[in-house]
Amino acid sequence: MADNSRTSRISRTRQQHQETGMRLINIIVRILAIFPTVSMMVACQSPPVPKMGPELATTQKENEKFIIRVTAFAQNALFVQVAGAYYVFESRPKNESDWREIMVFLDDDPVPIREDGIQFVNDHVAYVYMGWLYAVTTDGGHSWKVWDVWNHKQLLSQSRPGYNCIQTVTIQESGLGEMTLNLIGDVTHAELFTEDYGVGWRLREK
Repeated sequence: MADNSRTSRISRTRQQHQETGMRLINIIVRILAIFPTVSMMVACQSPPVPKMGPELATTQKENEKFIIRVTAFAQNALFVQVAGAYYVFESRPKNESDWREIMVFLDDDPVPIREDGIQFVNDHVAYVYMGWLYAVTTDGGHSWKVWDVWNHKQLLSQSRPGYNCIQTVTIQESGLGEMTLNLIGDVTHAELFTEDYGVGWRLREK
């Protein structure tokens, strides 16, 4: 009887230990489940993204086929003393009323819209540029190819583009063209050339 009683106590003790162990495991699992959730909640609560404010200025140019418009909007920035401005580039065929967005550039200062940043080559080809962004259309504004200096590491080396990165652009009707970049950290201006209206650019060897 003593042996049976001892065996029974051992069995109950083991069962209690197992139950306690399971409770501890459940607690640990819950704790581990809570922390990723908290981390995700904190990560999701990122600082508010600055929004577009009221319109500051607008300008547009046109040819026989289509119109290009650039509109500057104030930046409703947070935690900065001087807000910048958004520059929205759009186009539309003359026989349509809906505008197509080409690109949006955010400058840290509300600078004037560059008149030379909108150029027509012929009835079907036009290009726009500002900061480190360049865009070209070869089908009368129906579609645009945006080219971003930041995406071309081979051009930058130890330099980086500033807000006035693209200095000048010239495109001929043949598709040949040149671009001059002002890169921070580069004492000389980088010179690029294109053979396809600026869909692609290559560094000109000096």
